Amino acid sequence: MNDDQMAMLLSPPPYNALTLEQRRWGAGCAVPGNVTAVNASCSVYAADVPVGESPTSKVVCAWFGGTWVRTVPQSFDNVAESMGVLFQMATTEQWVSIMYAAMDVRGIDMQSDVNASPAIGLLFCLFMLFGAYFTVNLFVAAIVDEFEVRGAFPCSPLLSRSRR
Repeated sequence: MNDDQMAMLLSPPPYNALTLEQRRWGAGCAVPGNVTAVNASCSVYAADVPVGESPTSKVVCAWFGGTWVRTVPQSFDNVAESMGVLFQMATTEQWVSIMYAAMDVRGIDMQSDVNASPAIGLLFCLFMLFGAYFTVNLFVAAIVDEFEVRGAFPCSPLLSRSRR
């Protein structure tokens, strides 16, 4: 892809606003040997996108002949996946790459752009500050409690006199 095609993917215009050269970029749209013609089957991006409306980057990607894939395996597409991602982040596993990917998001089915939503980074840092603290606190509390129950700390200042 050249820079003009990447710019078009980042900010897709309506099909009727495309130049002749841009209309030839679609997969199978260029007529071989004729630089001024566009294949008749390429009159729109896709059947479900009205001619005067801007499509999503995913539609333009398919029109270019590409495939749309996630940049990171984590996703906030549904509640179950979101809870898994938040738990993974609370354990401080790959939270920075998830934060950067979330900061690059511009909308549903739109091409990401570096630091498109920088305020999201603040939310992730706040979550890490509190989420990781509570996760570590619960983990340490569970370990200390188990040691106390098994008697591994016979003279522990945390034990009451009756349990010593």
